[in-house]
Amino acid sequence: MSEPNDIEIRIDRDVIRIALEEAIIKKRQGSRLNSDDVRLIARAMKLLEPLFVNAEQGVYALYPKSRLKKAAIVKAIIPVANARTCYVDFVSCSAPISRENWMSDDAFEYTTELGFAQVVRRSVDPWLETVLKKKYSSVFAHGHADWNAAEDLFRQAFGNRLHVAINQTLFSGAAYPVESAVIHFIAFALTGSDSRIESLIPLMRLLPRAIPLGKRPDREDTWNVLTK
Repeated sequence: MSEPNDIEIRIDRDVIRIALEEAIIKKRQGSRLNSDDVRLIARAMKLLEPLFVNAEQGVYALYPKSRLKKAAIVKAIIPVANARTCYVDFVSCSAPISRENWMSDDAFEYTTELGFAQVVRRSVDPWLETVLKKKYSSVFAHGHADWNAAEDLFRQAFGNRLHVAINQTLFSGAAYPVESAVIHFIAFALTGSDSRIESLIPLMRLLPRAIPLGKRPDREDTWNVLTK
C-alpha cells in the first residue's frame, strides 16, 4: 500500500458514490440504476460514513474494551480469517505498558526498551492486511476486482486524511489494517459482488470502534484487537 501524498489531503464522498454508480451502470451495459442498486450504494456509503467522519475530525476515537462485545468481534474476524472460531485479546492504546495477555513473550522482553508501537508489532503476525490479501488474492489475480482502482478512489475520497488521523491518534502503522479492509470493501462494491461485500460488513461495522490488528504469533487462534 502506498503512503499518502501530503499534497492530496481532501475529503470527497462523491468520489466513491459516483464511482459505484458508474461501475454498476457499466456492468448493466448502460441501463439505469434500479432500486436494488440504489440500496447497495446507500448501504456501502453508510458503512463508510463513520470513517469519513474520523477523517474529517482528524481523530480516530476507539471504544474502550468495556463497550465492546467479543462475540461481535469474532463474527467480524471469522469470515476473513477462514476460521471456525477465534479468540480475542484486547490491546489498549491508552493503558501503560505492563505484562498483558496480548503480548508475545518476545515483545514483553523488550517492553522497557521499545515504544508501544514496536511492542504491538512484535505481538502481531500475520497482520490483518496480510490475512485479507491471502484470502482474496485470487479475486484480484484473475481480474474479478481491481485493487489499484479501489485504492485510488480511497485516497481521493478520504484515505489520506484517514491515514493521518489514525497514525496521529493511535500509533504509526495502525492505519494499514483499516486501509486494507476499506480498499477490499470498495473493490468488491465496485464489482457488485454481494457475497464478498457481505463477508466484510461485520468488519466494516467494527473498524470505527476497534481495529483487529492480526494474529498472535505464539497463538494462531488468537487475534489482538486494538481498543482505546
